[in-house]
Amino acid sequence: MAIEPYGESKAPAALRFVLEVLAWLAIYFAWGWIPLALAMAALSLLSVPGDKHMVVLPVSGPVRIMVEALVAGAGIVAAAQAWSWIVGAVLLGAFAVLFATSRPRLRWLWQH
Repeated sequence: MAIEPYGESKAPAALRFVLEVLAWLAIYFAWGWIPLALAMAALSLLSVPGDKHMVVLPVSGPVRIMVEALVAGAGIVAAAQAWSWIVGAVLLGAFAVLFATSRPRLRWLWQH
């Protein structure tokens, strides 16, 4: 059975990319290269077929949601540790906006 690809609009995809990069930067400045490499590998390699153009290691949608939430949470905590709790709070708010505007994608992921 072929999986119907998810067509996400550009604004939420761009916001997710920017926030992932910010989370990666925070993780690097708070904890160093190894946690950064793990976070980057998790988001880059673990994908749901139909969600990304290239899938290296296919996972289920709930696993992908968990990976995205863990990296976001790590980025928020790292930002608070590396810079200040204000930066962490701003990043938390930005991720909240992202997850709120990405409900259709999250619903699609949950079903796959």
